[in-house]
Amino acid sequence: FGTDYDRAGVVQHLRYLRPVGGFRAVYGYSNNMYIAAGQMINEVSGTHWDDFIKQRIFRPLGMTRSNTSVRDLAGLDNVAAPHEKLNGQLRKVPPGNLDNEAPGGSINSSAMDMTKWIRLQLGGGTFGGKQLIKTATLKETHTPQTIIPITELHVKAYPDIHFLNYGMGWEILNYRGQKVVQHSGAFDGMRARLSMIPEKNVGFVILTNRGWGNTMDAALRNRLLDALLGAPERDWSTEYLARARQEQADAEAYERKIRAERIPGTRPSLPLQGYVGSYRDEAFGPATVTLENGRLVLKLGPRHTGDLEHYHHNTFWATWRRPTTGWSLVTFSFAHDGSVTGMDAGGVRMYRRVPEDAQSRAGQGR
Repeated sequence: FGTDYDRAGVVQHLRYLRPVGGFRAVYGYSNNMYIAAGQMINEVSGTHWDDFIKQRIFRPLGMTRSNTSVRDLAGLDNVAAPHEKLNGQLRKVPPGNLDNEAPGGSINSSAMDMTKWIRLQLGGGTFGGKQLIKTATLKETHTPQTIIPITELHVKAYPDIHFLNYGMGWEILNYRGQKVVQHSGAFDGMRARLSMIPEKNVGFVILTNRGWGNTMDAALRNRLLDALLGAPERDWSTEYLARARQEQADAEAYERKIRAERIPGTRPSLPLQGYVGSYRDEAFGPATVTLENGRLVLKLGPRHTGDLEHYHHNTFWATWRRPTTGWSLVTFSFAHDGSVTGMDAGGVRMYRRVPEDAQSRAGQGR
């Protein structure tokens, strides 16, 4: 997301990302691997992933209100509008386009359609009397493959938790003595959560049109699980509301801390024009720094544009125009001759500056 790569391009550039651990040694979630799996479907089936999902899942299950792209929502009625909390107020935000990482989370659906997906999962791969997925294959997806370390947050969320694992596209854990198979996902203005208790042959889906900072779905999940298991009632709503407020307070406190660490009275080493140019990261691709109305503007790919304000020395505060992205610190690095060699964008990646002669050749080649 945030690059101009198509799905094949995303997979091609994965080679430049450093793994967080050895192969199958630690848990590390990544949407990119779902994109890779989607590309394999293209190769094995000879059918594009989007068409494959429609032919093999949506149509057999009768999921008539489901699609694989936000573009397919155009013209449909009764479509929820995404919302986020911006400057203390809930506001409508534009739907995000995830087409280039579609297998990792682009599906749009309805509560009724998702119940059909749940019935397939709980039915051993059968639906409407037809075997759509081999039972053994489906069971393997619900089987632990990787251990997820249990943190303090997990202990607070799941009473009496003893294990937490990742299967094939599913989290597997115990909740009050029962095996639960679940997953969640979120993007700008939207959040989804699906939970199943296979031994009870029951499951549910929670769909909300607020994405980040939203804990209501988790509180409702626990309330429903408790009700289905006959567990004592617990005020999950109050607990998760307090957690959400604490997370917001922590984020605000962290921003205040970073702002307070600014060293006053410093100046950039160069006039602003000296930072203007093209930059590139081997994984995320091109970036540009331009001068607009006397201020630097950073553009990372086609979707992330930030206005740069001097912080201290050669570090700038980036306020991203995409409202849900927030802010970052961008620090420029220099060669011995005082020229800019690159920039650290938010502590995530180091973008190397493209020499001016290479920029000129690239422009002539367009």
